[in-house]
Amino acid sequence: MEADQIQEWVRQVSPDYIDDDASSVGSDHEDSDEEQGLPVSIIKRGKTVKLEFLPDDKPSKASPDVERFIFFSTAMNPPSKKLVPIPHRELSFIRIMDTIKKDISWGHMEQGSLPADMEGIDKPLREAFHRLRIAPQSLREKFRTDWDPDDEKYLNKIVYDTNIWATAMDKSASSEITWDVEDEFEHISQIAERGTDCSTWNVSAAAWNTKVWDPLIGLALVPFGRAVSHWDASEARIAKAYMPQNFAGGISSRTHLLFASPSTVNRLMTPPIAISIITATGSENETKANLFVWTAGYFSRLRELAATSASGNCAGITLPVIIITERECTLYLGTDVQGTVRFGRYDSLSINYGFVEYHQMVTIIRWLVVWSLTQFRDWLAEHALYTLDDEAIDDDDAMDDEDEEMRDY
Repeated sequence: MEADQIQEWVRQVSPDYIDDDASSVGSDHEDSDEEQGLPVSIIKRGKTVKLEFLPDDKPSKASPDVERFIFFSTAMNPPSKKLVPIPHRELSFIRIMDTIKKDISWGHMEQGSLPADMEGIDKPLREAFHRLRIAPQSLREKFRTDWDPDDEKYLNKIVYDTNIWATAMDKSASSEITWDVEDEFEHISQIAERGTDCSTWNVSAAAWNTKVWDPLIGLALVPFGRAVSHWDASEARIAKAYMPQNFAGGISSRTHLLFASPSTVNRLMTPPIAISIITATGSENETKANLFVWTAGYFSRLRELAATSASGNCAGITLPVIIITERECTLYLGTDVQGTVRFGRYDSLSINYGFVEYHQMVTIIRWLVVWSLTQFRDWLAEHALYTLDDEAIDDDDAMDDEDEEMRDY
């Protein structure tokens, strides 16, 4: 009798307690939780172990977005990290990176390995990353409150002449570049406030793009007028002719990679285009997978164009890529090295302190535009665009004269 009372008392104060006799009751029931594919709890003295089963324990009936897994936990000593299933979509992007890892590699840029075509903007880029030469001269006093008000040397180093961007414009264009810098300052300040809100509320990557990065890129391109354009990514697929050689074909159509494909452009465009590649989920693996396939197709086409020139079959031009993850901005420089695209990390910028970092980002983008309007455009004209010689031009003129005579006749 005393033993029964103790057992009843244990049942009331400890819901995890099940005696051996009670635990065996109903174990042969045809509608048990295990056969239904529902979570089953095996409860013993001192710990709880939970097992999750898929229906009939068959992978074919599992959800396509979830891999099979078994999750263990103990009530006495819970694990510090839970085992979380990897979504099927994420695994597909990992497989993409694994299949084309021979075509594209990532790492830090070694000292002295800066591509030759980027040497001209190396110094101003470094200055922009270190908060130097990031604001027009007329905005000098607006930056006084951000730093030591009495530090005149800093204020002198933070400003630049607005006409520095004229070096990137056509020689036939006006040598003076002017735009409303006061209005730009107000817009950047508003973007900085929205960035603070995005960080505070921990919004999605899509919200960051809409509220912060897209309008900031638009402001950065204002001084250059129509010399350079910016387009959001569109849904496109890489043509088979430009697919990575080690890439498992067919997966791109299943995952619907979101990017603007360089192989779908009908004709070569002289003005450079800044392309925003926006991923669906904002995950790092998805971003790299999209970027891997896009850059592989991009360099494949450049190699094909370069093969018709004296430079051989190597794309001797850099591809600057800025990867933005919420507040972290990292610049990578991609180069073609014997058929392999190597991305070296140049520098990074964290948006933490306020509107100054956004001015840094605008300046960095503008120096990349300067590079695209000088180094890249010159390379494109020399290696990719077909130029008629004088004899061919004379032949064309003769053909035009013959056509005109036939029309008169």
